[in-house]
Amino acid sequence: MTETMLRKGLTWGKHRIQYELTVQARRDLTITVHPNLRVAERAPKHKSLEEIERRVGAKRSWIAKQLRTFGELHPLPAPRRYVSGETHLYLGRQYVLRVQAGAPSVRVTAGGIVVRVERVESVSAVKRTMDAWYTERARQIFARQIAALQKRERKLTNLSISVRIRRMSRRWGS
Repeated sequence: MTETMLRKGLTWGKHRIQYELTVQARRDLTITVHPNLRVAERAPKHKSLEEIERRVGAKRSWIAKQLRTFGELHPLPAPRRYVSGETHLYLGRQYVLRVQAGAPSVRVTAGGIVVRVERVESVSAVKRTMDAWYTERARQIFARQIAALQKRERKLTNLSISVRIRRMSRRWGS
């Protein structure tokens, strides 16, 4: 499947909306507004450029609304640095991270999350230690919740319930 990508733009009021147009073998035109404020259109090969631009132009107000909505969310959170003083979430609360030298471990205190690693300057070691801790804590909490549910709902007692914990590339759900 060959694709053609073009950079295009359209005007809506005082605003100029830039978008990427990809022409490919497909049935329908799709318009996607991404959280990073990138607008992308994918159009079928059999449509003329004028028809594609007309249909995209008809969606200008929707595109502008999506851009406004995502624009209100900016600036996007900065990527994690895993250094002392940074805040991290745990069970719906924000904790200040403190990185200390020692045998790898994580502990939640009233003052924050204390992460011990052999080399304090190793961001990857802090991240690895925290990720393993978050995963293990999630397993413990889910196991406790499943056990409580099985105890409360007798029908579930004999079922084997398995839970997979995965790292998601994007926030989703709530």
